[in-house]
Amino acid sequence: MADVEAYYYALKKIFAKKVFGKIRSDPVSNKFYKDKVASLENSFVQELLALENRQELYKEEKLKLEGQFNHLNLKYEKMKAEMSNLQSLLEQMKQREWSLNSKLNYYKTMGFWQKLKQLFQISVD
Repeated sequence: MADVEAYYYALKKIFAKKVFGKIRSDPVSNKFYKDKVASLENSFVQELLALENRQELYKEEKLKLEGQFNHLNLKYEKMKAEMSNLQSLLEQMKQREWSLNSKLNYYKTMGFWQKLKQLFQISVD
């Protein structure tokens, strides 16, 4: 009899690790399984709702970040256009400076009589 009892407890240990609940010779009420299934379904539903909430927050955050990205992109394009305009103005100013410097150097190298002659040739507007 002791051998059968030992065998029973050995089987009980093996099945406890591999089978959910207890073996048939150590019966558990049907309510236990129903409660366990209900709690697992409830936890599944809660996890599903939490996942949906996280996905909704993710979508909102994604839309917000896309809006910021688009705004920064527009700002970048405006700054790029402004930079291009400023570069062209700088080039124009450099050309004008070069032109004025060449005229100034020309006037510096002119003699007195040439300057006087130039002065009377320029019409006053």
